[in-house]
Amino acid sequence: MDSAALWSELGTRAKALETIASAEVADWPAVRAACDELLPQVRALTEEAAREVAGRLPDWAERIRERTAEPASIEEAEAPVVLYGGAQEGDVAGAWVAQFQDQVRAAAAFVRNDRPVWSDWMMGWTEGHADRLAFFRAEHLRDCLKEIRKLAALLSAPRRVERVARRARVFADEPGAGLACWRCFGPGHFAREGASLRMDGAGNTAWCAHDFEGGVVAFEFQPLLLEGPGAGALFAFPAVPLKGQGYAVSAGEMTQYNYGLDTYHVSLCRGDSGMTNLRRTCRGLRMLSTVKPDPCRELGRTYRVEMLQHGRSAQVFVDGRLTHAYVDGGTYGAPRVHGRFGIRHFSAARMAARYGMVEGWTLG
Repeated sequence: MDSAALWSELGTRAKALETIASAEVADWPAVRAACDELLPQVRALTEEAAREVAGRLPDWAERIRERTAEPASIEEAEAPVVLYGGAQEGDVAGAWVAQFQDQVRAAAAFVRNDRPVWSDWMMGWTEGHADRLAFFRAEHLRDCLKEIRKLAALLSAPRRVERVARRARVFADEPGAGLACWRCFGPGHFAREGASLRMDGAGNTAWCAHDFEGGVVAFEFQPLLLEGPGAGALFAFPAVPLKGQGYAVSAGEMTQYNYGLDTYHVSLCRGDSGMTNLRRTCRGLRMLSTVKPDPCRELGRTYRVEMLQHGRSAQVFVDGRLTHAYVDGGTYGAPRVHGRFGIRHFSAARMAARYGMVEGWTLG
């Protein structure tokens, strides 16, 4: 069956998945069964498009090969619910439900070829890549289905609740040390202003000089200036450069960041977008969780941000409120459990901000 016929057949089956997912009480086994029916066809489309792109664009062959390969999924009999600070079990489960709904919505957009919706899901990285869109569309649909299947399992399984708290402080940005605690890359301005690190520029990054094994990083974030609609900041934790790379790969154009680092990162104060996204890099840029409104949208205000990694869970808190709660099911590779904390200003436009009271803690 050719690709046009496969996409046409997928439309009927994807509509059935939407219907099941939109029920007031979701039939989780039916959701998983629908994903299992769709995945073989979507994999066939992904592999066909990968061969075509790799044959036509040799410079992209290795990236396409890496993105086509599927890491092993992680399945457990219990859903891991990690509770930190004031978060409650319902907060975490609510984040999973929102992710489930967003993933179903995105999958439907990929099937219908609703470009405004799926282009936003991929954060505009389709621009300049018109000759690869067939591959991106099939590949992202495949991964949406895997995430939907994982979330259906999390929301239907017995829960294993674990409350964690700070145990030992392992990193602190000491004001008297100047910039000694940081490794800074890219254009722009980096300076110490009292107890804060000030960054001003576009496409520049700063990394704390400490390697973490999970835990939580907490810091104050005061956005000061956004010069253009494409300005914003993202915070990576825990991050490691890929083989043959260093943290300098994080500066400059976003494409080299996406393919040069393996990390979870959250974007905050995202210009006029009105949202915050939790993503993963390494095999390109992957959506994990998207939330509205952006909790750090007011310039001049100081926010307290905490980023947690524990087991398979990656969570983000703003002013004590749980914003993102993601459980890594292996869709994009093994869960990240070690690496550094870093800050990046978007490369599209200038941003100025202060970052203060940066601390890292183990959890127990």
